Amino acid sequence: MWEVIVIDSQKQKISIKTGQRIRYFRQLQGISQEALALKSGMNPAYLGHLERGLKCPTIDTLYRITHALGISLSEFFSSDSQDNTSNEQAIRIRLAIQRIPAYKMDHVVKIIEELAASYAE
Repeated sequence: MWEVIVIDSQKQKISIKTGQRIRYFRQLQGISQEALALKSGMNPAYLGHLERGLKCPTIDTLYRITHALGISLSEFFSSDSQDNTSNEQAIRIRLAIQRIPAYKMDHVVKIIEELAASYAE
């Protein structure tokens, strides 16, 4: 009996943390629950349940969500590591760069190189 309660408690904690991660990455990209749900091929109400930790997603569902967000499953889970801040900053930079049109990328690369050089001094 106690074992079932412990497992349910652990599953609930995992569901809540997973939902928080989904919401974090969705908000990072500035998209609505409905937009992410449509992009990942699921019901918006179900995505809302996932974000609130009321439902526990399958690996297939998580894959669809992360694919729609433009991140990998490993990126989704790796932000729980010790190097949390730099991991998330790298993801934020990559997601921002993905929104830049290809014909403007040379300009962006020059700006980044100049920033990097100025910080290296």
